[in-house]
Amino acid sequence: MSLGPSEFVKSLDLPKSPGGRIGVDEWLRVPAVEDVFALGDCAGFLEKVGSPVLPALAQ
Repeated sequence: MSLGPSEFVKSLDLPKSPGGRIGVDEWLRVPAVEDVFALGDCAGFLEKVGSPVLPALAQ
């Protein structure tokens, strides 16, 4: 078992968060695709300049 995104998530042509997960905004929307949301282990917040990124702590 490994920590990090699945091979499927890695294969998607979408902006990724620093941890390699699907990048989402504060509403869990995928900004690159209209009306698409991502949540759970496959999603990660995109960095905003000057804002800290929240780490995934649960295992």
